[in-house]
Amino acid sequence: MSGFRFVFSHPWMLLILIPAAALTLIPYFRLSKKYRKTRNRITSMILHGLIMIFAVSILSGMTFAYQVPNGDNEIIYLVDMSVSEEQSKEARDDFLKNALFAAEGGEFKVGIVTFGFDQKYVVPLTYDVESSFDTYSDAALPDVSATNIADALSYAASLFNYPESAKIVLITDGKETDKRALTVIRAVSAKGIRTDVANISSSYDGDDVQITDVEIPDYHVNVNENFTLNIILQSTADTVAEISMFDNGESVYTWSQIIPAGNLAVSVNHSVASEGLHEFYFGIDVEGDLLQENNGYYAYMYIETFNKILIIERKENSSEFLKSFLGTDDAF
Repeated sequence: MSGFRFVFSHPWMLLILIPAAALTLIPYFRLSKKYRKTRNRITSMILHGLIMIFAVSILSGMTFAYQVPNGDNEIIYLVDMSVSEEQSKEARDDFLKNALFAAEGGEFKVGIVTFGFDQKYVVPLTYDVESSFDTYSDAALPDVSATNIADALSYAASLFNYPESAKIVLITDGKETDKRALTVIRAVSAKGIRTDVANISSSYDGDDVQITDVEIPDYHVNVNENFTLNIILQSTADTVAEISMFDNGESVYTWSQIIPAGNLAVSVNHSVASEGLHEFYFGIDVEGDLLQENNGYYAYMYIETFNKILIIERKENSSEFLKSFLGTDDAF
């Protein structure tokens, strides 16, 4: 235990000790010396003074504060290394360096995980904070083609030896490929792991267009049935893009699209000619685009045909009317 101190919520209430001391001492010294120095009088004065001190301390909200070093405390810095964060590399590294400097001398372990599409455990949990930044700087990069914050959080949470006294510091611009981070943070918090976020904003020196989402139908689609796919685009400036759509690797549509600055939803009508899994790939081609890594998007649909009906009879031939109503195919 260290740093023991008294803390008062209402320190101004301590001024009451002045009249309290007067109420204790004045009656005592008004007595003649003959009666003042008796054991009973001295004991009464001391008890009276102690009661006054305790009462005023309670009124002033006195509490005790101290620090108990816990060697089980662990912190992992989860650092976003994806392409979208590259232009903020200096600000990101400065933040990490300052955080590690503040942690020097603390009686807890520090670790560093870098991530993009995958993760790398570049600095395992250690008390040697001083050399952590150099180890981080010299470490190999993860796959930087995407930003998978959700998987990175799950991975970092699995590294702790004492989850109940652990913390993750997420250093990112918040631009994630798969928008599941909040769901994972709730799951991580349920284990007792605290999650803090340092938002290192990424700013682009050029124009950029990206596909942020593709919305597929939320209902059953049949073979040869027309349905709509919505492509969500985001652009930093007004531009023109060439958009391509592929179905299981085969090109089906290519068209030019005017894209204003901001968000834009583009609808595409499509139908499939076969059952099974269909992989839809959407790509955009923009002249002078800053980042090429966010110019593609995959979406998947499983097409299944339901053409068989099961009829269960309670009595023989009781379903004849229903069968005649539905038809007489081999499905029955």
